[in-house]
Amino acid sequence: MVKRAFPYLAFIVFFGLFLTACTPTFCSTPYILSGGDCCLDKNQDEICDQQQDLSAEERQEYAAPLTASEPRKTTSPPATVRTNEEGVVLTIDPDDDPSQGNEASDVLLIAFGDYSDSSMQRFHKEVLPQIMDTYGTKIRYVFRNFPELNNEQAQLAAEASECADEQEQFWDYHNYLFAHNNRLTFSSLRQVAIETGLDIDAFEACFFSHRYKDEVQADKEEGMEYGVANSPTFFLKNKKIAGYKSFAKFDLLFQDIFYKELQAERGTAISAQSTGLSYIILPG
Repeated sequence: MVKRAFPYLAFIVFFGLFLTACTPTFCSTPYILSGGDCCLDKNQDEICDQQQDLSAEERQEYAAPLTASEPRKTTSPPATVRTNEEGVVLTIDPDDDPSQGNEASDVLLIAFGDYSDSSMQRFHKEVLPQIMDTYGTKIRYVFRNFPELNNEQAQLAAEASECADEQEQFWDYHNYLFAHNNRLTFSSLRQVAIETGLDIDAFEACFFSHRYKDEVQADKEEGMEYGVANSPTFFLKNKKIAGYKSFAKFDLLFQDIFYKELQAERGTAISAQSTGLSYIILPG
């Protein structure tokens, strides 16, 4: 019985080896077939990356082997852009948050900020006054709360500012907080209400009941949906600007937006329109 089966087993083994040798090799992207084997072609030029004369930077980018954890490229919208369920890109919403400048302007500079954040304080003291002096008639500046996670004082200050807004004195309260750098405690925030002339009974009723806790949280969650991670983060005409930036950098962006108007106002002071690449350097 064994002797009879042996020729058949030998034939099966031989036939299997024959099929294996003749089976074509298929390579899936980003690999291509070369010399009977698959090689990496991350720049998709139909040439094995290892066979090219690449610079050190290109070799690091294209010739490094893929790892299981390497993210795949997708066509999803950037994290700074929010979409609805149908995938339609939405603009950055100013909501009903306090604003100043030209209320009719469609050029919005929206800040997501934290009263306890030193970079936001610096922007408010050093940069915002220059922006408003130069472009205040052309833009609308909106402040939205983005208190640091687990920072109780930042949360309290944000809620207190909403209570001031309830009495239509948001900017007085807001400016006082940034100008004086008070410790953001219950007592100090109440004192700011007194200093800025708020109805203290109405303020206390609002503040101590945490009337705007959910409102502040909603601002923060919406900011996170837009890709905000830290204070300060700005959006100028829906373009994300992460972190503190000098007036000079904001000025370049405004020159892009108001090029024709500024050229007429300043004459040769603006000689050529920017390429628009200035946004590339902004994420901090």
